[in-house]
Amino acid sequence: MAEANDELGGVDVLFNNAGIGEMQGFAETDPDHVDRLIDVNVKGVWNGCHAVFPIMDEQGGGSIVNTSSMAGWLPSNITTYGMTKATVLHFTESVAPELGEYGIRVNAICPELIDTQMIRTWFSDEMRDQAPMRTAFNRWGEPEEVAACVAFLASDDASYVTGRPIKVDAGYV
Repeated sequence: MAEANDELGGVDVLFNNAGIGEMQGFAETDPDHVDRLIDVNVKGVWNGCHAVFPIMDEQGGGSIVNTSSMAGWLPSNITTYGMTKATVLHFTESVAPELGEYGIRVNAICPELIDTQMIRTWFSDEMRDQAPMRTAFNRWGEPEEVAACVAFLASDDASYVTGRPIKVDAGYV
């Protein structure tokens, strides 16, 4: 963050989008995998926010967008992944009022059924054909549709939005 700040003359937006997933239930998840999920999905978000805070504080504000998932809202058979994404939601909602005092907005996006490489490895062809039927649009979402939501939350158009998880799920939940 310090290098980006020095090179770019500030950091206006942090998009905490790094994450890993799993398509396995609680019984199949071993402690090493749990540690890795927590390190990337939870600590990665916390570390990013913590690193950018002094920069955004010094410049008088900014916008942080954290990536959660609909798995953070909805219990499913990907228990440990869902736990990490629910933690991101709770952290976002908890830290937003605190950082708001410094002019920093903190929001989260919660994608579901987005056509990404990670999802393609999780879903069989049959599952990929059936899954969109649970959305209002009967199709998979595109990464660009998630990016547009992030761009809105990062922009001045969302200047009065903080502490909000935005579902990017075509009405799935």
